[in-house]
Amino acid sequence: MTQTEQRYRQALAGHDWNYDYSDDHSVWSRGRAQRETLRAMRDEVDASGEIWNSIAPAGHKLHLEGVQ
Repeated sequence: MTQTEQRYRQALAGHDWNYDYSDDHSVWSRGRAQRETLRAMRDEVDASGEIWNSIAPAGHKLHLEGVQ
């Protein structure tokens, strides 16, 4: 596992997956920025989305073509 992949996994594990529901705008802004960073990291490290789906909670998994 590369350091980039390790950082990606750690970022996924520590992400506030429910930031959308926060009434605190700073929490929402931070969560949104982190989600954008995770998406960029996914493009680089996890194009298939398999790592994302192995860590993301239900309701936040990616719909992957050809993966059941």
